[in-house]
Formats: sequence, structure tokens, C-alpha cells
Amino acid sequence: MTIFRLRIVQVHGILLLTTVSTQSLIVLFHNVYTNVPKQLTYSLLTVGFCFYILGTFLIVKRYTEHSWSVETDWNNTNCILHGALSISGVASIVSGAFNEQSLFVLWGLTVTIFLIVEGIEIYRLIRLVKESGWKRAVFVYNVSQWSRIFTFSMFYTFTGFLPVQRPIISSIQEVVINVGFWVIIALVLIEIILVLQLMFRQKETKQQLQESA
Repeated sequence: MTIFRLRIVQVHGILLLTTVSTQSLIVLFHNVYTNVPKQLTYSLLTVGFCFYILGTFLIVKRYTEHSWSVETDWNNTNCILHGALSISGVASIVSGAFNEQSLFVLWGLTVTIFLIVEGIEIYRLIRLVKESGWKRAVFVYNVSQWSRIFTFSMFYTFTGFLPVQRPIISSIQEVVINVGFWVIIALVLIEIILVLQLMFRQKETKQQLQESA
């Protein structure tokens, strides 16, 4: 039981890569092959959504049944909570598996989870900046930060491909397409700068150690 509890405490959004990998197969098949069996498409979609439900259940269980701190226990990969739904939406659009109403429901759920997760991210950022300052709280490289670029890109793609023709949705689509592109580019540039800084510091440290040896 102790080992099980330890594993539950360590649960985070990386679990949902099972959904991402499954739904990405649908996107691949429908872009490479002309006649993909409907049974295969619906089977993969179902498996992907089952993975999502199970992974989300474990993540929610971790944060509701165990004590945690948003500064230290909230993981960057939790953004895959909405990224996995976004790629599921893209797979549904590419395969034509969902009708317009179903896509709208899935997109609405994705937006809701996006706002919740990114709201927590903003709250965590504020807390970290107050405790450690901008340099230590924000401008520190972590490989898990790349997951945010993927999830934002998937949300951008899902929203852009959404065929629902409603005034409100169209307005949101326009904002996401016009603003989201630059947000994603900015995130990519920030990560590149951070990783280059890390590489430079590591090289500098290595040279200092060699000189002192």
C-alpha cells in the first residue's frame, strides 16, 4: 500500500501521453492512407479516450486525496490535460469521426480544462515569483517545459480546424489564430534561449573545473 501511495503522489500529466500517442496514430493514418477502416478509427479513438479518463482520474485522485503545494508539486506536464483533448479533437476532425455538435462539445470541454490548468499555472507563477523572484522562478530551464509548447500548439490547431460556424466560436477562432501563433513562437524562443544559457553555463563550469584541476 505504501508503494501504491508513493506512485499516486508521483502521478502527473505525463500519463496522458498514452492518449496523445493513440490519437496521433489516427492523424497519421488519415494523412497517409486514403481508405482507413472506420472500425480502426473508432477503436483507436475509444482507446485514446479511455486512456484519458483513466489518466485524468489518477491525476485528480493524486491532487484531491494527498496534501500538495502548487509551488513544488504541480508539474509542468499537467498541461497535457488539455493537450490530450486537443489532439483528440484534431484526430476527430481529420478522420471525420465526430459530427459538428460533438466537436463543439469536445472543444468546449477542452477550453474549460485549458482555462482551469493554465489558471493554476498563472497562480503558481505568481507564488513562485513572490518567493524566489523572476530569475529563479521563471528563467530556469526544465525539459518538461517543452510539453507546454506541444499542448498550446494542439489547442491552436484544434481551434483553427474547428468547423463550427457560429459567431461566438468564429470570434474566438480569430483571436486564437491571430494571437496564439505569436504566443507559441514566443514560447519556443524562450525555451531555446533558456537551453542555450544552460549549455553555456555547463560549458563554463566544466572549463573552470578543468582549470582548477
